[in-house]
Amino acid sequence: MAATPRAISLSLTPTIGNDVAAPLEGLGLLSAPVNNKRKVSVACLSPPASSSSRSLSSTSVTSESFAATATNKEADFIDIPEFLYSKETYVFLGFTEEVAGIMWQKFLSQPSESLADDEVDFRHFIEYPRARLDDYDIEDALTTSDDWDICLSQVGVNEKLHDAIMMPTYSDLRSTASCKFWVRESIEDTWASLLQLEEELRLESARLQREAARRKTRKHAGSISEAPSQDKPHGRKHAGSLSEASAHGDTYSKKPDDEQKKEQGKQGIEPATPSKMSADDSKLETGTLKHDAPARMEGHTMLWRGGAHRRHKAFYDFSTQTAKITALESSPGDFSHRGRSYFSPQHETADRYAQWAKHKSDITQVSILQVALPNKWVESLDAHYLWLGALPTDEWSQVVWHSRNGERFPKELRHVYNKDLLIGHIASGINEKYVAMDKPTMIKDKDVLKVESEGEDVKSIQWVFQSMKAEDGFETECKGKVWVHMCGCLKTPLKK
Repeated sequence: MAATPRAISLSLTPTIGNDVAAPLEGLGLLSAPVNNKRKVSVACLSPPASSSSRSLSSTSVTSESFAATATNKEADFIDIPEFLYSKETYVFLGFTEEVAGIMWQKFLSQPSESLADDEVDFRHFIEYPRARLDDYDIEDALTTSDDWDICLSQVGVNEKLHDAIMMPTYSDLRSTASCKFWVRESIEDTWASLLQLEEELRLESARLQREAARRKTRKHAGSISEAPSQDKPHGRKHAGSLSEASAHGDTYSKKPDDEQKKEQGKQGIEPATPSKMSADDSKLETGTLKHDAPARMEGHTMLWRGGAHRRHKAFYDFSTQTAKITALESSPGDFSHRGRSYFSPQHETADRYAQWAKHKSDITQVSILQVALPNKWVESLDAHYLWLGALPTDEWSQVVWHSRNGERFPKELRHVYNKDLLIGHIASGINEKYVAMDKPTMIKDKDVLKVESEGEDVKSIQWVFQSMKAEDGFETECKGKVWVHMCGCLKTPLKK
């Protein structure tokens, strides 16, 4: 079938426009196109890796407080597609040459009767990978006993993305969703990053030109001939070790019963301790830290979330200091059969998700979101605790089993629906694992996600704000108390 005029026109759209490409080519940071690809300097995408990811201060937090920041692979350049809408882009997203070619031909020849010619755009382009993942003829890998290699092969995932998804180090995180889920997440994060790449390079080019102008001015003024160092990236100062501040983050205590006290003791949860923070400490600049964030804030609980920076950017507008919690909603999880926004009081949990996210895409900027919420406000919410094995009924297992099966709660659990905030363990394993269980009592300790904290495995904890009251209050109470710790991309410049 012949290609449509609109598709042909789009196929000539450069990933990097000439106005941005030309200055970078002149600086040797972007190559001329070869075989429909360009090489872009890693230095334009990610600052040099730090030699140390964790310092010893217990009072402040920056990007270097997280192992994700030091999760890097050194390189000079990475290949990007010359044209945004191209077969090469499908390969860049994570597909094999063969499958990329099939999808590319479908994009070019989309029948005009099924889609208006002027509607063929970037949304249409990404629909072909999505449709492939939705193909029921390609069986999803649902449990650790399923053959994930076969699923990835049938989807058409290339070796690079296959190896990132199947990394043994993150097998516990991988088991919390299906094979197709992780492929979809990676592809969409990479695609969003590619769409944003031109603007990021435009800003970097402008910065380099300003730096060159300053250098020229200083030389003309008779300053020393040594070139000034480049501006330091925000948020990469030596920072505080979170583990020294608190193994699991500060949290409030709402007169817990004996079971709650017992569980808090197990998880290392402590009440917030006093900490001074000046007015300047909360200032933010273009979504990254201008100053170190506090490891603790008096009267507040710290919550964390790790992953693609684009989601955290959509959550909080730093210019207006307004939040949109729905931007963080994920697929149905442990405590609801509908999408919810999940946070953890444990920085270790957020850190591990951020580490793995970096491996799944060369150009996706990864960050860790830190939010401070007033304990008084949290205490005003109708909260409910869900711990594995909590007596007398072990509601956690029942809630997880019904949520993962996509079912409404039975009558005896429906009071959970009415709670503002749910706090409890994170279940490990995908939905179908729980579908295969005949009853909630089959869920055991091994089904709880664990993270390493100070050399010991501890159960991961999540907070779910599920009522409109809680979501609205969250957006109001976090104003001015949000920090985004940039962890960069996987690739980092070679150390000279």
